[in-house]
Amino acid sequence: MGFKEFLVRRLITMTITVLIVLTFNFIVFRLPIFLLGLDPADIVIPPDADPVQKVLLRKMWNLPPKNAGWCAWLNYYSTYITNLITFNFGYSLLQPTWSVSTLILRRLPETIIIFGTATIISIIIGIRLGVQVGAKAGSRLDVALVSISLFMYSLPAYWVGLLGILFLSSYLKIFPISGFQTVPPIKDSFLLTVDVIWHISLPIISMVLVSFGYALLLMRNNLITVLTEDFILTARAKGFDEQYVLYRHALKNAFIPMVVIVVFSIAFIWTGAIITEQVFSIPGMGQLFYQAIIQYDWSVAEALFYLIALSTVISMFIVDIVVAIIDPRIRVG
Repeated sequence: MGFKEFLVRRLITMTITVLIVLTFNFIVFRLPIFLLGLDPADIVIPPDADPVQKVLLRKMWNLPPKNAGWCAWLNYYSTYITNLITFNFGYSLLQPTWSVSTLILRRLPETIIIFGTATIISIIIGIRLGVQVGAKAGSRLDVALVSISLFMYSLPAYWVGLLGILFLSSYLKIFPISGFQTVPPIKDSFLLTVDVIWHISLPIISMVLVSFGYALLLMRNNLITVLTEDFILTARAKGFDEQYVLYRHALKNAFIPMVVIVVFSIAFIWTGAIITEQVFSIPGMGQLFYQAIIQYDWSVAEALFYLIALSTVISMFIVDIVVAIIDPRIRVG
């Protein structure tokens, strides 16, 4: 199978997956309506609201009428699909003056800065240490780093964050306890940057400590497996330097599975933020997600569920394409 056929098949699979996710998303957030027969407006509109206001809110949120038939629901479903595909998420049910897109864009930078930085640092540290211990499997350094990695990876990120707040913030006063920046914000741009770095250092350290081990262990195991292959033995038999064999022959093949980790880690940045942002009181995507769920703000919650699912599907597509380019054997068959 050629690369074009492989690409078309993956595009079709991705499209079908997104449509399935959209349908599932549509049903889940409307289960009270389907199971209990509740009027959609009664869930989001106060009972004592003015009738004119109810009409306006129904129109704003594209709510189907009470006792709507299947035709009305199909029309509502088609409008819903169109809106989400075009990223027209409507308005927050709890904050009707704010569009969902605006709320997301206002919270996104904090999450990307903190968790994007933590993810990149974790991957770099994990890969670097994984190469070092994988080349010396069985050494004391290997045993020590593997033990530390397994221990840290088994710890919940929020628990490590709480310990950091307890010792480094409350006792030692090295880092602030919570927040993204000092309130009110510092006006000087340089001092503001330093203040933000000071606030986000502890969350980043907490995330790196619990996540670098996965990349380390995977890189180590991949490299150990590759170093036993015949082409590595041939390269050594030719008299090549061990560092040359490691970096020019082994790493290229050992790094192929790491592409999956790198892409998925970037795609899952905001999903790991839900509990951690609550712990550190960071006004990012995770906190917005948490508030939307517990406060029944379904327009925000379903938009975030959709974006998480979409980023996951797209990341899987990117992984398939990148791996197929690196290793053409993947697309054969």
